[in-house]
Amino acid sequence: MLKYSTILFFAFIEFYPYGVLSKPVDFVKKLREVGTLVTEIAEKLQEPPESFERIGSKFYYIETIQKKNWFSARNTCRRMGGNLANIQNSEELIVIKRHAKINREEHYWLDITDLADEGQFVSSTTGESATFLKWAWTDPNNLNGVEDCVDLYRDLMQDDNCKAKKYYFICEAGN
Repeated sequence: MLKYSTILFFAFIEFYPYGVLSKPVDFVKKLREVGTLVTEIAEKLQEPPESFERIGSKFYYIETIQKKNWFSARNTCRRMGGNLANIQNSEELIVIKRHAKINREEHYWLDITDLADEGQFVSSTTGESATFLKWAWTDPNNLNGVEDCVDLYRDLMQDDNCKAKKYYFICEAGN
């Protein structure tokens, strides 16, 4: 409904000065042009940011060149038009860990953190509780009271030091 309202609004603005009924053929032609433009804009809004690729049902960017601390990784994802990845279920984890760019011997920062409330792991993007956590057998352990950010390592999640540790990271777009 919004699409048609938008089209009619633009058509009205386009033809109001000339009188809608004085040029019905031109009106229909312009109405079609506006409809095509609205469709093109809608399609552009659904495209992933540059450098992101479809992996499973989402768009991801996997950093494999520069390691960063969690805060820098989060900021990089935001500048790219996404957020750190928030893995929602085991199916997403399987698809990501099987991707050719993922090196099982490396750590990758994710979106989950307990910075605000120790032991309560939430998405830094939404503030909502993490829906899927697949911890390594020793985690979460908040070692030395400084491990508050979650990374993916060898198919499992660990809590780690957000500032001191530098890892690769996974961004996602278009949740």
